Amino acid sequence: ESPVENLLARSVTYREMGTIHEMWGDVDEALNCYHKSLECVAEWRETVRNSNLCSPNSNSNVCGACDGSEVLPEPAVDDGGPPMNRNGDNSKYSIRNVRPMSFVRDSADGSCSGFEHGGMELVFGPNSENGAGSGGSMNPYERFFPSTSDDDASEDRKMPEENSHADMDLALTLHQIAQMYKAQGSYGKALDAYEVALRGMRTALGKHHPNVAAVLGNIGNLQKEMGDFDAAYQTYQEVLGIESYRLGLSHPDVAITLHNIAVISAAKGNYEHSLQLYRKVIGLQKKLFGEDNLSVAVTAACMGDVYEKIGELGNSMDSFDEAVRIKSAVLGRHSLDVGRLLHKLGKLSFLRKQYINAESYTDRAILIYRLNKLSEDHEWFVDAARDTADIDAAIAMRNPGSSEI
Repeated sequence: ESPVENLLARSVTYREMGTIHEMWGDVDEALNCYHKSLECVAEWRETVRNSNLCSPNSNSNVCGACDGSEVLPEPAVDDGGPPMNRNGDNSKYSIRNVRPMSFVRDSADGSCSGFEHGGMELVFGPNSENGAGSGGSMNPYERFFPSTSDDDASEDRKMPEENSHADMDLALTLHQIAQMYKAQGSYGKALDAYEVALRGMRTALGKHHPNVAAVLGNIGNLQKEMGDFDAAYQTYQEVLGIESYRLGLSHPDVAITLHNIAVISAAKGNYEHSLQLYRKVIGLQKKLFGEDNLSVAVTAACMGDVYEKIGELGNSMDSFDEAVRIKSAVLGRHSLDVGRLLHKLGKLSFLRKQYINAESYTDRAILIYRLNKLSEDHEWFVDAARDTADIDAAIAMRNPGSSEI
């Protein structure tokens, strides 16, 4: 191998080392390896650029990051993980370990907006609390894919294959760095890396590739966690446009994006619009995955949360009941997820003055908490004990002639 080829090989090695350190939980060393991988590719690109400029037949526009063209990726370079592609082909260049359906918890008790599951993501990293960002300073990754390269991206022009591979190396590594910063709660740094990774994906694959939509979706998820709901809503709309065009309206990824838009609509107080979207999502999920898929339970619980906010407690309980049925069958009757849902049903029953039902639901939730060995000073246990006291007091104060339905 020539020294130039060795640079690309070293880049892949550093990225794989970073992945290993990340799996070990050594965040600092993982980030160090990922940044070394970036530098190797940057050095390779500069070496190729200088070599071609000195050639008698040189083309002044030799860098993949500058010509902004699309290329259909070849499965030639190992990206350090299993190749999973959103559009179902065998391309090596997909976001590594993208989970087709995972769920984000947006509040301390794990809720859409106060209780159950939140938005769906195409990610492979955990969430964290907010942290310091870049503070509006210059993006440190800008030099890898300057903003002009994104503006010039084209769907019908192609770059040399070696440049495409290098650009994908950079984009994948930048995406991984963004995921790690997001997990640390360094949202500003994560956004810097995501934005440049997005330009890299567009440069190598074109503006409408499903992997571009995957990175955009992660940017939307980050914006949502930062509380910038307007920006997240616009980003998800852009994702939906790409997915609808490239994947079709009945694709699972479209359901994920519609779900995320519904979460944003609910967070902004647009409850009717949110419910309309959730109904579309749950219909699509049942068609794609069956009536008893966990994704259906997640959406049903989110619908229950929105119904509660608009005062339709009966519909809210029906939605949570559906979620309990599915999660009990899939996860087991004593899973913590089932316990949380039963606890919610207890609260709703209390609001409807159905105190005997409220007592039954809450007692079942407490039993599940105990079976899962939660300590009695855990916030869920404390909340359930408080609810039990309120229910007992309501039953004691009830008129002797009253009855429950």
